[in-house]
Amino acid sequence: VWRLINVLKNAYVIAFFKSSIFIDKKHFFTYLNFMAKITYNTRIEEELIKKFKILAIEQGKRQNQLLEEAILDLIKKYKKQSEKK
Repeated sequence: VWRLINVLKNAYVIAFFKSSIFIDKKHFFTYLNFMAKITYNTRIEEELIKKFKILAIEQGKRQNQLLEEAILDLIKKYKKQSEKK
């Protein structure tokens, strides 16, 4: 059963990124919660991190959720830009 779920998740991600229609973030984040997570490290300015942590508290969300949302927004933004070319 888990194997089938992973296959379906992978197919969905491929379809999501090939599609020009993006589903709303709430449903996609629900889907992301079932995806395998990996560790990704980077260096970010200290003041930016402080503001980011405050934002997470104000929004009542985990920092990871906000990062995933921001990355999806960037992907969507650049996908639209590349389609216009």
